[in-house]
Amino acid sequence: MELIKELQLISIRGRVAYVTTCVDTLCKRWEIKSFTMNKFINEMKNFTHTINIEEWDLIIRSYLPDEDTLEDYAFTFGYETLSLDKQQVMFNVFEEFIDVGQGNMYSAYDSEITLEPLMNLIQILQENDIELPDIMPFKKSKATEQDGWGNPVSYEYFQSNE
Repeated sequence: MELIKELQLISIRGRVAYVTTCVDTLCKRWEIKSFTMNKFINEMKNFTHTINIEEWDLIIRSYLPDEDTLEDYAFTFGYETLSLDKQQVMFNVFEEFIDVGQGNMYSAYDSEITLEPLMNLIQILQENDIELPDIMPFKKSKATEQDGWGNPVSYEYFQSNE
């Protein structure tokens, strides 16, 4: 099955878990190990089981720099020692990453709202030779559950095919 068709069947929680795994993989590959980045990724993982999405959104926003610039993101998340090309990639990844997490926050479920930034992030990773995680564990969280949101489950639920 074509990747986009598989992703359409995955809930918002599953998509957030997938992009979080993608970003975590990228950080490991590029050796981005800052305290703030690790905390941010852990907060993104919390999305999969949180009930109060508005509270989660406030926590995520608290990590984001005041200025939406490449330099501020690089400094805030500890990747300012990367080349400017890689910093730009990370800045673009963050933009898509956050759009997947917050895309359906304040509107009715619409698959396309989170599907487009998810596909953009996947393309960025592929262009930078970052291996994508296996899609199978994320397919367990279906877009037919909880009006598209998927059932609340721990992030670890997505770490195996069982």
